Amino acid sequence: MNNLNQIDALLQAQFPTVMMPKFDALPAMEKAGHRFIMAKNGAWTQIKRSWLNVFLLIMPAARFPLPYGEVDASLTITPIPSQLFREFESFAKENYPNECAARILFKPSTQEFRLEKMVPTNVSTDRVSYDIPILPTDEELIVDLHSHGAYPPFFSSQDDLDDATEVKIAAVVGFPSGIEGDNLWRFRLCANGFFQQLAAWSNLSGIVFKVKGT
Repeated sequence: MNNLNQIDALLQAQFPTVMMPKFDALPAMEKAGHRFIMAKNGAWTQIKRSWLNVFLLIMPAARFPLPYGEVDASLTITPIPSQLFREFESFAKENYPNECAARILFKPSTQEFRLEKMVPTNVSTDRVSYDIPILPTDEELIVDLHSHGAYPPFFSSQDDLDDATEVKIAAVVGFPSGIEGDNLWRFRLCANGFFQQLAAWSNLSGIVFKVKGT
């Protein structure tokens, strides 16, 4: 191990691979990060942030029996104030039928959330471009929002490219019946190129999420 290339050593320290215990619990991650887990039921990744803890299956179980325990898929997301989504709905209606964008940021030290509206550099009824502000060092990106104007909400191939390298929730709202009609939302978890569709609902804690279909 002492002869390990320095870059390899850095990568393995940043993204360690651990074996899932068979007779004990998996030690918790002590801080935000990303690790891989080898288990009897496949290869998994765990991603931890101040607002997120998720276990995702990234490779099915090998035919060769592995002497490890099994991992259960799970997702925990901090509830987000519903008022911020209502503020974005109002922002989207103000810009209708053009698209618009914003993001929800979270400050772990104070547990505060805020909505930051993006200033467009180019905008139309089917596209919005903007310069992304530098993220403050004491805040984290939780939700990346954009609107679809008069069109239904969906995630495009361009969205897939834009979301491929980040850990966040992506959200899109559309008004296919006009701004006087019902709005429609779509949500997904973006985890370094892995996309998981999410269901969302409101309770006393705010907007809460779970894996869609569970």
